[in-house]
Amino acid sequence: MQSRSRISLMGKTAGILFALLCCGAMPAGAQDDQAINPTTTCYATRGMTQISSAEPLGSGRLTAGLQGAWYQQRRNFTGAPDSMANIFTGIGAVSFGMNSYIDIFGSIAAFGSTKYTDLASTKAKAGLGTISGGIQGSLPLPSTSPLRLGMQCAVFAGTSSNQIDTNNADGYNYFETRANYDFMGKLLQSFILGNEARGLKLHINEGFVFPVGSEKGNLFLLGGGVQWLVYSLLTLGVEVNSRTFLDNITLK
Repeated sequence: MQSRSRISLMGKTAGILFALLCCGAMPAGAQDDQAINPTTTCYATRGMTQISSAEPLGSGRLTAGLQGAWYQQRRNFTGAPDSMANIFTGIGAVSFGMNSYIDIFGSIAAFGSTKYTDLASTKAKAGLGTISGGIQGSLPLPSTSPLRLGMQCAVFAGTSSNQIDTNNADGYNYFETRANYDFMGKLLQSFILGNEARGLKLHINEGFVFPVGSEKGNLFLLGGGVQWLVYSLLTLGVEVNSRTFLDNITLK
């Protein structure tokens, strides 16, 4: 029996999830001269793996990222790959700080699989996945404030011929292998104690996803994460994410 609302640790859901590349560059004379910790989301914005920070990148800052995931299906059920199938996904992303408060970003995903035999002739075992692009804005709060507030809007253009996970919206690769268009809007809040060299950050995200041309319904997004900045180039953290169909939410 499937639960109506499922919350999972993304590290467990995604299997092994690792950052292969994360870099940033800021031109001389830029307004934000403080070194920024290089932790980025899968869309190369500031934050954690899936949880976005309300902090802006900084004026003129260019960030690129490459992230990969591996998942092995443990049992057979409707809407999921074969038992023991291995699913690989990767996301390449780039973002740019237009000014001190506005960032733009884009990404492209790809996927592959092994031991995935029960496929219709129209579906692929590997190929390109979702192409996305968006914009993020942050409120111009005082730099001394521990609170950051922002909003993120994005469009997901699904190019995959194989939406691998169709059982629920909280699957490990739901957005990476979409076959339709989705529009996302998300509110971001970050609470910051300390600085980029030593500090603690709490990020909270709430949002909605509206699919186009799909039998699936609208999604409610909810997530949070804690980052501990141990050193300027070392960050430890944990995050929790939930994606639930709005029709499945019940208040008791």
